[in-house]
Amino acid sequence: MFRMLLERVPWEKVLKDKGVQEDWTLFKEKVLKAQEQAVPMCHKMNRWGRRPDWLNRELLLGLRKKRRVYHLWKKGQATQEEYRGLIRSRRKEIIKAKAQLELRLATVVRDNKKMFLQIHQQQKEGQGESPSLIGCKGEYCQQG
Repeated sequence: MFRMLLERVPWEKVLKDKGVQEDWTLFKEKVLKAQEQAVPMCHKMNRWGRRPDWLNRELLLGLRKKRRVYHLWKKGQATQEEYRGLIRSRRKEIIKAKAQLELRLATVVRDNKKMFLQIHQQQKEGQGESPSLIGCKGEYCQQG
């Protein structure tokens, strides 16, 4: 989705006859706008602000633990193997959470057409974006 949004921008026309600083500013604005549309976000629930929809409390705590172990590793109080093992496990959990989000959205599409239309309307308004729901064969996703 992100790539598709960036491919729609006519870069030659947008960046033609401008300076480097203006080019960079325009490029950055377009990329950030595409990111806002392509990454689904939860509504602000607390003082930490918005977060991706797949990032639940358990994953957030796991990422904090990874950050702590990284700092311990840099101080020499943890081994590199511990840190790398933690990275691998967190990466697997994040991939699994993203796949579950996509499966949940695909199930919503299949079971409740009105809910899909609400999600689609939010996407049009730029409030959020869901991952692709249709596989490469043109069928709805059944599993993540």
